[in-house]
Amino acid sequence: MKKFIILPFIALFLLSCEEDSKPYELEISGENIEFVEILYSEDDLLFYEMDRDTIKPNASGKYIVTKNIERPKNSKIIVNGKFKNNIMVPGAKSKLVFRDSAVVFEGTNASGLNLLNEFDRPETHRVGSGIYENDTTLQMTLNKYWSLRDSDLKTVTALEKKDSIDSEFSDLLKTEINYYYAYNIDNIFSQRFYAGKGDDYNEVKKIWDSVERSNPLEADYKSTYWRAYGESIMVNKPFVESIMSGEASMDRYRALFEADEMNDMQYASIKEFPKSKSREQISALFIYNRAERSDNPKSLIRLYDDFKNEYPKSRYLSYLDPNINKVKEYQKALTEKMPSDAIFLENSEIANMDELLSTLKGEKYFVDIWASWCVPCIEEFKHNGKLNALLKEKGYKKIYISIDQQANKNAWETQIKSNQLSGMHMIASKDFSDSFHKNYGEVGSNAVTIPLYMITDESGKIVNKNAPRPSDIENLRKVL
Repeated sequence: MKKFIILPFIALFLLSCEEDSKPYELEISGENIEFVEILYSEDDLLFYEMDRDTIKPNASGKYIVTKNIERPKNSKIIVNGKFKNNIMVPGAKSKLVFRDSAVVFEGTNASGLNLLNEFDRPETHRVGSGIYENDTTLQMTLNKYWSLRDSDLKTVTALEKKDSIDSEFSDLLKTEINYYYAYNIDNIFSQRFYAGKGDDYNEVKKIWDSVERSNPLEADYKSTYWRAYGESIMVNKPFVESIMSGEASMDRYRALFEADEMNDMQYASIKEFPKSKSREQISALFIYNRAERSDNPKSLIRLYDDFKNEYPKSRYLSYLDPNINKVKEYQKALTEKMPSDAIFLENSEIANMDELLSTLKGEKYFVDIWASWCVPCIEEFKHNGKLNALLKEKGYKKIYISIDQQANKNAWETQIKSNQLSGMHMIASKDFSDSFHKNYGEVGSNAVTIPLYMITDESGKIVNKNAPRPSDIENLRKVL
């Protein structure tokens, strides 16, 4: 009898869940599309390791995305490496066209979706240049800043009046705009403070508190900019206010940073907020973002343990684990020895690449230009096993040139130990680095994008200035 009662109830519950969710559909089309990915937010939060789908073309060459959702969600679409912010609405159908290397929305609410990808403009919050360059008071800057926001909001209203977007999407887009400007008020206050504008602390606090009340963290729809806004309110706001009020000083914070206690202090400011889903999310984001950097401080292990103790069933733990394991491996490497076959070149007399190459004559070299802070550089070290075997097979030696500054020497040495980088090593002097950027940088920028790989012959001549990466081992094999 119990089964007879319970089973219909479960069936009714499942049916009601299906009725609550509606399919969202996105059609992507165009010429020369190589790959399409979509990143879905989870609980309105988007980590890059979260729900990510690679979309394959159908028989007609179109890429179709379908997703059952109960309420609007933000997502990111990647077409040939180009990112587009997107709002998925239950029951909606959107179109995205890749044309002339540009990605443009068409169809339902297209005008609004294109606007979503246009109002993130650096000039809106870059103090000291552009429209704010000659401002002498905070109020002058704020008047211009809020007028930019109001102009964007009026654009949305105009689109709705022309029926270019529906009323529901209009509200979502206005939420996006409000949180974007609420988040970037942090940049306005911070930049003016560091520029020595002398703004009154009480005035700044009053405005910032008003912004926080108008844009609550516990929102029904958490916009594309919610994660940045949340960290701004819970981390940056207490930090800037403590300095402006005289409660703390930059010297104190420098001391905390050097003692690896800065992360603890900022994480503690998050925990000052009432326990909530938002606090859990911002706590996870804080640890995740800090662990994405290359310095791998031990403090992150402490914060992770604290987070895991407070939220033992958090779905975000699985996204934090890989980064924290990386930090643990890095910290372990601090106690390890240098690779036995690592050779360090004295760089003080080597002013440019030509001088270095003259010392390398007689051998063929694979040259790896990197830096300890360069995450993609360090990711490539994972492929060193296959790379070393290939170089030995082809008769090449290896030299690593780091463009770290001398101040980063400890981080440079730690990465060598952590990744057991066998071969020759040199940390570039300022003269070498300046010369290298000038002679090998991209046209018009005088800056080198790293990681960068080169190949030299026995005469010390560079025969390939942009060789394939170690992760692209088969193409590298072809050019060696």
